[in-house]
Amino acid sequence: MVSYTEKARERAMKVEEVILRVASGGTSGFGTKTSPNRHFMTGYVAKSLGKTQLAFEHIQKALLSGCFKKLEPQMRTVLDQINRA
Repeated sequence: MVSYTEKARERAMKVEEVILRVASGGTSGFGTKTSPNRHFMTGYVAKSLGKTQLAFEHIQKALLSGCFKKLEPQMRTVLDQINRA
């Protein structure tokens, strides 16, 4: 019988695999590898997984794209929080 902890670990590994696949451009439907939307999604998922360097890189690219004007203040706050950590 598989324990709850083992199942949780398996799910976490799958989530990390998804984020790495999205970040590398290995999926369809999320835009190209350089897509601002892909950077945005990758950045915030990476942040939620504690992958701060990856999160910073992708959120910064999304911010610099200029595509998220309404979210820029929140994105800058997140980048500042990552920098301070």
